Amino acid sequence: MKIGVINRIDIIGGAAVSAMRLFNRLKADGADVEYLVGIKHGHNGSRLMHPKSELFAKVRNLAEQYLLRKRNGGFPFSLSVFPFPLGLLIRWFKLDVVHLHWIGAGFISISSLSRIRKPVIWTLHDSWPFTGGCHLPYECRNYLTECGKCPELNSLKDKDLSRCLNKRKQKTYRKIRNITFVSPSRWLADAAAKSSLLKDQRIVVIPNGLDISVFLPKGKPASRALLNISSDSKMILFGAVNSTTDKNKGFQELLDAIGMVKHKPVELMVFGADGNELVESLGIKTHFLGRITDETKMAALYSAADVTVVPSRSENLSNVIMESLACGTPVVAFRIGGNSDMVEHQKNGYLAEPYKTEDLAMGLDWVLQHREPEILSANARNKIESEFEIGLCARRYTELYTSCCQ
Repeated sequence: MKIGVINRIDIIGGAAVSAMRLFNRLKADGADVEYLVGIKHGHNGSRLMHPKSELFAKVRNLAEQYLLRKRNGGFPFSLSVFPFPLGLLIRWFKLDVVHLHWIGAGFISISSLSRIRKPVIWTLHDSWPFTGGCHLPYECRNYLTECGKCPELNSLKDKDLSRCLNKRKQKTYRKIRNITFVSPSRWLADAAAKSSLLKDQRIVVIPNGLDISVFLPKGKPASRALLNISSDSKMILFGAVNSTTDKNKGFQELLDAIGMVKHKPVELMVFGADGNELVESLGIKTHFLGRITDETKMAALYSAADVTVVPSRSENLSNVIMESLACGTPVVAFRIGGNSDMVEHQKNGYLAEPYKTEDLAMGLDWVLQHREPEILSANARNKIESEFEIGLCARRYTELYTSCCQ
């Protein structure tokens, strides 16, 4: 049984990281597996789906941006209407199982999925597979019917582009003989099961996994020394890809909350960004660490912190939360999405009421002033060890692959 793990890009973004981790573990377990991508950044065992796939992926993305140039929403929206020879490439790589991950931004057209004659597993890293084009619907629930009047398109029409794309997906899904949708979180599985597109499809929950031999507590003094941070102050960690510019990641909410934190002294560590005057103006010492791709260094970063804050407006199953807890560092986040799958309120972290920055600040103070931080740390580590270890995740996927091929 040859498995093809497919993602638009190999190592950048949460979906790519999760896909890469699964591929590495499957391969280590002896599976015949390929990691096939449209854009390749690292020397990590991934392969381009086509010699010119990087050019094709970038051109399609630019074409989509051009077609959507009048859209004012500012959050990801994918058309995925341009032709893509997916069926041919699957035969070329001689795949027995096609495992899709994040395929938006014009990478793979929806219609090309109907030409797959092998079992399809599609991991939902966001809501796009069951919406009319948006990746993060937020408060919008139009996907429960068939989309239309799309907020992301600033549309007031029932029969708009989102309705058209929704119908295209519906038509395609009906043609696929053997498809299973996998949600990493219970929250996204529930949303998918209620959607007009996936309500009659098979949906299972398999969380993303983590190598807990890499992400583990390393001790604060040694970790801070590795990062050239000499301070003994309490440290708050925040970060993501484009952490200070991606509106979904909640940088503004973080700034508001930090202004209300009572514990002093406290400092802030930020990864995924090189600097921002707004943080400096608060009078809190801030360590900007840029983008970090080395997982050993990331583990040291989590270990150097006293608390990790994830103020995102929407999350499926956050890698940052999972990694932080594995390193024994409690997490403060909003009670949204899949956050409650990992953060147990006032046991290994704090879940604030959605978008209430004063409650987010209370959560940070609750962790920073906790009398027994070692208990929070142990609870955090135990949660990941028992439920999110990468071997557990890989075994469940292997069982799913096998059942779909029978």
